[in-house]
Amino acid sequence: MYLKKTYTYSSILILMSLLTFVPENTKADSLDVSISQQIVLTSESFASPRIIIRFNFPSELDSAEIVIAQLFIPFSASIIDSNIYPVYCAPLLTQWQQESMNWETVGDSVNSEMVSLDQIDYPITTSGAQLGYFNITDYIRKLQRGDSNNGFIIFTLDSKLYLDFDNTGIGMFLRITYEPK
Repeated sequence: MYLKKTYTYSSILILMSLLTFVPENTKADSLDVSISQQIVLTSESFASPRIIIRFNFPSELDSAEIVIAQLFIPFSASIIDSNIYPVYCAPLLTQWQQESMNWETVGDSVNSEMVSLDQIDYPITTSGAQLGYFNITDYIRKLQRGDSNNGFIIFTLDSKLYLDFDNTGIGMFLRITYEPK
């Protein structure tokens, strides 16, 4: 999905409700899940921080049919030209502990032994407050089947894009739309 407009914080909240797509004739409920662990990784040699997040899978969804799962990451972006730069959201392949996670663990180019190559991108085209939107439905369905919950890393590999995750006014969260069984 391409969003080519800079949004204010109040319009971000409106946009979040518009992005939730539920197929017609679906009797679905939505559940917002907050992030249970979050780490901001920084490096003197790289401009943009990386965010590692994990959330607890809600037990009330164990037998539900997941319609869509959307990860909303609000941030402020600064870019130095008018090119399109991707922000990536990738599942982590290994378990991690907050106290042992650092920039070197992940690596400058994002370690392929730790981060899945099955990445979802969100294109950045303008500076300012934005809402990164990532469809992680397949990942949530795998968690529901018993796969390991290692969380995600949100990152960019381009030094011309700077992201600030701490300055947006609203927190990141996961919205899961499901049909109860």
